[in-house]
Amino acid sequence: MEASTVNLSDDERPNVYASVITTLIIALAVFAMRVHSRYLTRCSWIASDYFTLAGLLCSWLVAGLIFYVVHLGVGRHSQLIYSLPLTEVLSIYRNGRIARVVITVFYGVGMGFIKVSVLALYRNIFPSRFIKVGVMILGVLSVAWAVSLVLVAIFSCNPINGQWDYGVPATCIDLRAWYIGNGVINIVTDIMILSLPIREVSRLLVDKQTRIFLLGIFLTGAFVSIACAVRLYYSTQVDLSDESWTYTGMSIWTAVEINGGVISACLPIVRPTILHLTPAPIKKALSVLTGSSSSSETPPVHMGRNPKINTFGSRSSGSRPRWDRFHHLENFTNDELELIGNSTTKTNIYSTP
Repeated sequence: MEASTVNLSDDERPNVYASVITTLIIALAVFAMRVHSRYLTRCSWIASDYFTLAGLLCSWLVAGLIFYVVHLGVGRHSQLIYSLPLTEVLSIYRNGRIARVVITVFYGVGMGFIKVSVLALYRNIFPSRFIKVGVMILGVLSVAWAVSLVLVAIFSCNPINGQWDYGVPATCIDLRAWYIGNGVINIVTDIMILSLPIREVSRLLVDKQTRIFLLGIFLTGAFVSIACAVRLYYSTQVDLSDESWTYTGMSIWTAVEINGGVISACLPIVRPTILHLTPAPIKKALSVLTGSSSSSETPPVHMGRNPKINTFGSRSSGSRPRWDRFHHLENFTNDELELIGNSTTKTNIYSTP
């Protein structure tokens, strides 16, 4: 990119800061709602919660590193950096390249945790063999994707420091081709994870409105796939002749994707907190609009296919139910099902296979 074709006053740094900070705060808030929902329903943390927390921590590290590369010059044209003394230019080049490698590592690790978190949640909600096998297969694929991303990010050049030391001769892979291949696999894996619960939700003995609502909750992760596709596009637009400027879009969508992943992983769990914060008149109005029953004192319903464990025990007993791994869909107690218009309570809400 020639200096004569760019406007050196261009500045995308405010957009980077706004995008990263906004999505980061939303992700933190939604995760806090998830934790509060666990408290409201008296459920201890499960593996999915810890994996999501790990993904959130990685998103904060990614955000901090993005702020650092913005400080180094991302969001401005490289010509402004080249006008600095040579020693400072080389220092910015080295530190910026190292930071980009570390961003990719924490992005890969964080997205891996988030994918596994969603799969672990599926495994706790749906007690079918189909979900169990699907979770195992997609879990292996997700971990393999994350590990490969981390390894390639670190060892993409031989020697390794050839990635950031300007004067070191190095042989490197075609990063653009790698970005495309990695991004496509990421999108395909996300789509497979999103599709996994559709079969089980379609078998629930609930009305059409409720079924659509549940599918909508699980399919909110489609936003993450869209963010991944946008990130993939911007990764192919990185131009080494104006790297600090053309890396801007990729840095924004890296943060949006990982924070969006945390949000989508938490949404199926936050319903108790939302209902807790919703004023009673609004609850009543929604109940009337959806035509649900007025009763709100019935015990919670838990999903299961075994007729011996339709309700999986009472929470008021002070001890956790024996069928612990199946009782974590605290979003859908009788009160909450009534709010969205479902009249099925205290029964096994799975249809017969």
